[in-house]
Amino acid sequence: MHKLINFKSIAWVLSMSFIMLFSAQSWAQEKVLTGTILGEGNEPLPGVNIKVKGTTIGTVTDFNGQFKLNVADDAEALVFTFVGYKPTERVIGTQTVFDVTLAIDQEQLEEVVVIGYGVQKKSLVTGAIASVEADDIVSSAISAEQALQGKAAGVTVSPQSGSPGNGIKVRIRGASSNGNSDPLYIVDGMKTNNISFLAPSDIASMEVLKDAASSAIYGSEGANGVVIITTKGGNKDGRSNIDYSFQYGIQSLNLKPKMMNANEYATFMREVHDPSKGYVPDPAEHGQGTNWLDEASEQAPMVMHNLSFSGGSEKGSYLLSAGYTSQDGIIGGSTASYERYNGRLNVTRNLKKWIDVQANVALTSFSRSSITEDEAFNGIVNSALMMDPTGEARYAPNQLTPYMQEKLDEGKILRRDENGNYFGLSNNDFLKGEIINPLIRLANEKGVYKENKMLSTGMVNLKPIKGLKISSRIGLDVTQGSFNSWNPSFWANSNLESNAPTVSANEQHWNNWLWENFATYTTKINKHSFTALVGMSSQENKYRNLDTRSGNMVKENDLFRYPDYVDSRDNDRVTGRNETKRMTSYFGRLSYDYDNRYIFEATFRRDGSSLFSPNNQFGTFPSFSLGWNVSNESFWSVDAIDYLKIRGSWGRNGSLSNLGVDQYRSLITTTNIFYPNGNDGLLTGAEPEFLANPNLKWETSEQTNIGFDLRAFDSKLYFTFDYYNKLTKDLLTPSTPALSYGNNAPFANAGTVSNEGVEMILGYRNSEHEFTYDVSINGAFNKNEVVEVSQGLTRIEGVSLPTLGPVTYFEAGLPVWYFRGYQNDGIFRDQAHIAQWMEANNIQDAAGDFAPGDPIIKDVNGDGRINEQDLTNIGSPHPTFIFGANLSAAYKGFDLNIFLQGATGHQNFIGFTRADNNATNRLQSVTADRWIQDGDVATYPRAGYSSDKYFKSDLLVQDASYLKIRQIQLGYTLPTNIAAKVLMQKARVYVSLNDFFTFTSYEGMDPEVGSQNNNAQGIDFGTYPISRKVLFGLAVTF
Repeated sequence: MHKLINFKSIAWVLSMSFIMLFSAQSWAQEKVLTGTILGEGNEPLPGVNIKVKGTTIGTVTDFNGQFKLNVADDAEALVFTFVGYKPTERVIGTQTVFDVTLAIDQEQLEEVVVIGYGVQKKSLVTGAIASVEADDIVSSAISAEQALQGKAAGVTVSPQSGSPGNGIKVRIRGASSNGNSDPLYIVDGMKTNNISFLAPSDIASMEVLKDAASSAIYGSEGANGVVIITTKGGNKDGRSNIDYSFQYGIQSLNLKPKMMNANEYATFMREVHDPSKGYVPDPAEHGQGTNWLDEASEQAPMVMHNLSFSGGSEKGSYLLSAGYTSQDGIIGGSTASYERYNGRLNVTRNLKKWIDVQANVALTSFSRSSITEDEAFNGIVNSALMMDPTGEARYAPNQLTPYMQEKLDEGKILRRDENGNYFGLSNNDFLKGEIINPLIRLANEKGVYKENKMLSTGMVNLKPIKGLKISSRIGLDVTQGSFNSWNPSFWANSNLESNAPTVSANEQHWNNWLWENFATYTTKINKHSFTALVGMSSQENKYRNLDTRSGNMVKENDLFRYPDYVDSRDNDRVTGRNETKRMTSYFGRLSYDYDNRYIFEATFRRDGSSLFSPNNQFGTFPSFSLGWNVSNESFWSVDAIDYLKIRGSWGRNGSLSNLGVDQYRSLITTTNIFYPNGNDGLLTGAEPEFLANPNLKWETSEQTNIGFDLRAFDSKLYFTFDYYNKLTKDLLTPSTPALSYGNNAPFANAGTVSNEGVEMILGYRNSEHEFTYDVSINGAFNKNEVVEVSQGLTRIEGVSLPTLGPVTYFEAGLPVWYFRGYQNDGIFRDQAHIAQWMEANNIQDAAGDFAPGDPIIKDVNGDGRINEQDLTNIGSPHPTFIFGANLSAAYKGFDLNIFLQGATGHQNFIGFTRADNNATNRLQSVTADRWIQDGDVATYPRAGYSSDKYFKSDLLVQDASYLKIRQIQLGYTLPTNIAAKVLMQKARVYVSLNDFFTFTSYEGMDPEVGSQNNNAQGIDFGTYPISRKVLFGLAVTF
């Protein structure tokens, strides 16, 4: 009875509430308005904003373009707004049904290109600019840099490594220098050296300024291209939104090189080593053995959360967002993990009609449990590739091999896993050196890098008179990074042992500020339109670091991983550095067009840098460009072609990215300078840190660009073409002084690099009833060549391999950092073949130098001798053609996105085949087609051949062409009316396969070989692989 009374009471309250609400509505004399909103082609428009004029009351149309809105009886008018369409107003009066067709706003559609210090209509752009929009970024990118991959013609995006949180190299129109060729990044007006801290969901648009005409406004920092990023802000239509996105993924190993199994390895080693002189694995005792890549790799999770609150009105807007990313490694798991927290606040406010302010603050904090990936074969992956496969990965304590038991009895420290099992070793010390069980390396990895970053901008805009806008913007980029690691005691083989655990700690601080003031004046006189920009900027970049290395640790434990817990007598090294760079700049731009037909633009920038001596401190960087909108001419009568613009430009940029502080003057250092004091002690000394060069001048890049843009068949077909020729002069590079100087080389202006090529984009988009699609392809050909190496240099040496010396070089007439080695012409079958070859090629002094099974080396210079004079170009790491293809389609809420990307015309050098350690494992193909006995026709030399004639030859250079299906994503968006029932404006779920399919003939870990060093591009040391990913995602808007 009590429950019944409660139920009746509740029913009564609800009934009375309904009656009161109905009565209130009656008193307010409300009425219901309905209607359907259509766009181009009479297609329904979902998401149109409908608001009662002068109020915040409003709604949005559903998936079918329909709406329903309760309004007061005295409401005067409705305002309909939608991106890309002209705002439309309708008087309400006595009308209750509103079927409205919105008209496209061509002016609004064109205002999409962000350029340096402003925006510009696409129809007036005379430079080469590629745009990537928010939808493309969110749907395809895991990181901000990846959003450019395959989406912008002429832009190469390659990972430095596949490990979580590692960097990505971006190259715009090829490598233009022998050093750093990274573009300049601008985020909300602030310069920054990378964009890895950005959450893709925070990005509204990315513009890539590729030619000098568009990037010259940034002067000395624009030579490698400019990437301008605008982050999202709040709506100004009175709506408030809550957006949440979630992504969960499983990663796994994509490609695995086919290394020799245990039986093949033992067979090969019996041909290399004499079993009578020591232990050599017996093929009869081994089958498949251990696949070390399988042992070291695992499936790894990754997760992303992003939440944002946004809104605003005509007086201002706001966006507050927060995100979290976590990713484990497919090799190393949590030992190679990455975790990031990011937050953002973007605010705008119109204080008066003539003044507004903006503020953007981004905070990021991440930690990366890094594993060794260096290029000296101390890494996890190269150990997994080259480790002896005849042993087991782990051994129980009571099942140790006699050899391992012997080492334990000797007091050696053998590493164990979390279950107490011992990690396996190469039996009887057969494989010595750095290549060890990769699980030991993983167990030894104790390094963690942490970074906190704040990037913020504040801006004031004044509009005192019509057409004039005065802006002042200040930006801050403050970053603090710390790295801490410790190395435990262990024994792996007779050449690799550590008995003294050491601690390393590093602190780095970057403090950068940028203050810019500029004014823009726009006016129109009849059909003549003018826009003038003048401004100045000042910036300062400060860097300092402190690096320590200490031992012995009090206890081998993560709790004691800091220098505080090391005996002060064991502090081995403390070093540090402070650097300050300053630059002052003046810039301007004049834009003119006549009747949107004839376009002219000129820019000018003058930079003064503290990195040069007073005589060379300033550099001047101009540009000029012309455009002709042919389709706007009265004589144009080609109905099929809606739009045709021809454009051309020339400009000059500069670059300082390769120049360190105070290179023009000598500084004194005491780092690692010691002299004996005569009493078995050492005195700290001092000497010049490097040789000075007071004549250093600006590295400059001049570029010519000619192109056209075309749209046809009601803008369904679109095509863009660009030809460019880019010449980078006076490269800033270390010189090669005589050894008698006894000091580090001074920097010099010593070289010229050319990049010449073409870029194309072709696409077609259409909509048929409820089916829409967009198919596009883009491609770029590029020829990279060193034109000149000055200062008396023949060539500059690059990266070296153990016992082989340099394998990459910088030399006139060849690509930047090409592979230099011997050209192979087959394998000697037998002694008669050697004699025949020597006679046919007039080889005079090589008797006895060759044996059956040796590689035949081409006598390149024809002098009858086979020696270092025959070293020549054997490959280039730079693709001659890169391409991408995108397909997006949607039907009744379902959407499909397919993205392909590839490259061809380049090679990789297989660097994980060791010349200095003939007990390491090797590629199965290399050993399967080797010479074994007289008469064999083989591709690779006999086992045991260890000369650089093989290891530094084109036998180890392979075609690195590839095609990757970067993404296949299928999504479904709930109908608006269904989403509204659970208080959502929009809801989408999707599943995606990322980097899942790779087509290549390359036999290494991945054709996209990463490198931390610019001069090691294409050298495959066995770097961390790129993972394949299965992703599940959700995106909702409330």
